[in-house]
Amino acid sequence: MHPRRRGAAFLLLGCIHAALLCLGARHAGAESLSLAEILASYEKAKKELQSLQTSFTQTKILTVFEEKEDAQGILLYKKPDRVIWQFTAPGQSKTVINDKDAWAVFPGIKQIQRLRMDKSDTRRILSVIGFDGGGVALSGLFDISLLDTQEPFIALRLVPVDEKISPFFSEIELFLAPGDFLPRKIVMHETSKDLLIFDFHDLKKNVNLQDSLFEFSVPDGFEVVTY
Repeated sequence: MHPRRRGAAFLLLGCIHAALLCLGARHAGAESLSLAEILASYEKAKKELQSLQTSFTQTKILTVFEEKEDAQGILLYKKPDRVIWQFTAPGQSKTVINDKDAWAVFPGIKQIQRLRMDKSDTRRILSVIGFDGGGVALSGLFDISLLDTQEPFIALRLVPVDEKISPFFSEIELFLAPGDFLPRKIVMHETSKDLLIFDFHDLKKNVNLQDSLFEFSVPDGFEVVTY
């Protein structure tokens, strides 16, 4: 597996690892909301969010090499700390987070990378992708300001102040749908100057996701590397 593809699949762990969203026209009322009101609405939306299932497209822009890589996948989330981040094309890999364990699975090289985490680590990861730690909690991890945008979203600029996030990202642009105040697009500015862009679509909220979906056992023939 190409090292850059492998790194993309392991994105969810990057911010804590030493080496780791209603589309439509912008509502007139949303344009007049203050930052505090937007963050309060964002916090309320995420408190009401118990689970979600969404497809995503990822665009990785490698600035130095002037290259672009595209990928697609599926994200499953169940509150408080269960996540499956699965790439389905062009290659297959996934990251599973379940309580205090995170597993990054790379079938091409038959390797699994395991990372032990605590609750704050999981919150950081979910904050980076926009689905937890919102509102007031975000202010402890980022300096937050509003962005002007022509897109049909409410746009926030997040500059990391948390020492476990700032080594990896110089800023994150978070695009919220004005109808439900959940993320539909994220632009991550990596400290390497590369860009990582996620677009979420076909988002389904509060779906019935069984806990068994997030259980993980190591397949036969896979090497496990623990960090």
